[in-house]
Amino acid sequence: MSKPGGPGAFRVLRGFEAVRLRPAMYVGDVDDGSGLHRMVEFAVLDALARRPARVAVTLHVGGAVSVTDDGGPFPVAIEAALSGLTLYEPGLLAIVCALSSRLDVRVRRSDEEGLTRFADGRLAAPTTRVAAEAAGAASLTEIGFLAARDVFGAAAYDRALVARQLRDLGRREPGAVLTLVDPPSAPWDEGGTRP
Repeated sequence: MSKPGGPGAFRVLRGFEAVRLRPAMYVGDVDDGSGLHRMVEFAVLDALARRPARVAVTLHVGGAVSVTDDGGPFPVAIEAALSGLTLYEPGLLAIVCALSSRLDVRVRRSDEEGLTRFADGRLAAPTTRVAAEAAGAASLTEIGFLAARDVFGAAAYDRALVARQLRDLGRREPGAVLTLVDPPSAPWDEGGTRP
């Protein structure tokens, strides 16, 4: 039997395992809703890192959230971009992915569009690529996620708090227009992130 604080007393957690087992270290309190709102903030900050002109946040029926932006480079083959994060460095989007029962990433660049799905922090299906709906279509990145109930319980998003978060983030990033999409009750399409 090892002594308290001895060699066998500690377990090294890696990648998503660390985030899932100790979510409060990454997003704050998971019981009072603040951690849930931090997930929205992280997804918006990830979008702002791409220097978009517009970011739209939609709160869907059932607790799903989608964050859409028209920003720059994000590869169509998202699993390659996130695989390094999921295994080694929990970046903001990787934290959202780890604490979501489902996360979809849809990326459209000129003539190509891809959809990648993650479930419980793991790649559920490789990127499916399709021709963009219209030639020369505008660039788009859409991240849709459903926070894991086993982590956040029955906590729900507060629309007014999300609106305040977007105002605060907009002040820090004056070049981007951040909006909370109405109506708030749009369903989350099971086939992808589109409302």
